[in-house]
Amino acid sequence: MSKVDIVQAFSDVLEAKDFNKAASYLADDFVVVGPAPQPLGKQEFLAVQKACEEAFPDWSFNSHDEVE
Repeated sequence: MSKVDIVQAFSDVLEAKDFNKAASYLADDFVVVGPAPQPLGKQEFLAVQKACEEAFPDWSFNSHDEVE
């Protein structure tokens, strides 16, 4: 599986609201820095994604045209 395929698969499982599967794509020491007031670890990131999906049920990343 290419890096682009992995990113697309991760996006697909997030859109499918399969957060357990999404977690399997992230390292235990995964950290997002930038969009939140403080860095988000793996579990915090997934909790934010889940909250967004619940608040906006028609949310879509519209992921397309990824390139490596």
